[in-house]
Order: sequence, then C-alpha cells, then structure tokens
Amino acid sequence: KNFSPCMNVSWLIKVKNFLLLLESLLNDTELTDSEIADDGLIYEPLNVGDTLFMGKYDDKDIEWQVLEVENDQALVISQDAICMKEFNMSNRLADWKTSAIREWLNNEFYLYSFDSTERTRIVSTSVNNSYYSVNDYIFLMDESEANLYFDSG
Repeated sequence: KNFSPCMNVSWLIKVKNFLLLLESLLNDTELTDSEIADDGLIYEPLNVGDTLFMGKYDDKDIEWQVLEVENDQALVISQDAICMKEFNMSNRLADWKTSAIREWLNNEFYLYSFDSTERTRIVSTSVNNSYYSVNDYIFLMDESEANLYFDSG
C-alpha cells in the first residue's frame, strides 16, 4: 500500500496588520479615528519578527510570527507544528487543491480554533500554482516561500 505522508509542519495565514494597542490606553494617549477599528478596539501595526497569539488548539494558545508585512496585511506562520495530519486520506495522487489537509485547515481548524473576532482578522489568500488558483484562510508554505523566509544553507 502507498500511504499519504503526514504533515507535521507550521501553517501560514494572512492577518489584518494590527496588534491590540494597550499602551495608548494605559498612557491616556489621544487617538485619532483612524487608529480605532470598526470593532471599537485600538490597534498598532505589526512588524516583521513580531509574535502574536491568536486561536487555540487543544486548549493551547497558538503563537504566530510575522514573516512579511505588505500594505494592511501581515503573513504569519505558526511558531510550532500544531498537530500531525495526513496530506491526503486516500492513495490517489493529490495536490493542494484536492488535499484533505486543505479541507481540514480551512473548515474544521479555522472554525473551531479561532473565535468570531479572530476570524474577521484572517484574510482569504489566493494560493496559486501553474495549474490552479484557490482562496484559503490557512495554507502551507511552499518551497519558494521556505527559501524566501528561511535560510536554507
């Protein structure tokens, strides 16, 4: 039998580029309307290398690290491999578009690991290759992204 490999890797998401700004509240700093989000909370921009906690898995907070900031979005990666899942549940060849891990990440994991406020901050991202394009909330890093963000030498 041929078995699908299991994925024990960190996951990527894009989030709206803001961290809750508590210092302004503590320091009674005057804020402009542009610094107050639609939900009434106050935020400050994320920077590359920052970490944030968002979501839970098995009752543990998930820590994310900022890899890239572009316009009003930050690409973040989970600091730890959160769990181990098969890429595909059958013996047939699968790509990302038809994989079981994609289905699980963007449905069960997304819905049960993030509360409704956190889900509003996660941006649907276009995942492309030469054969297809799909939109996902959570996705795996491909080889080119790994080479871009991490030293391979």
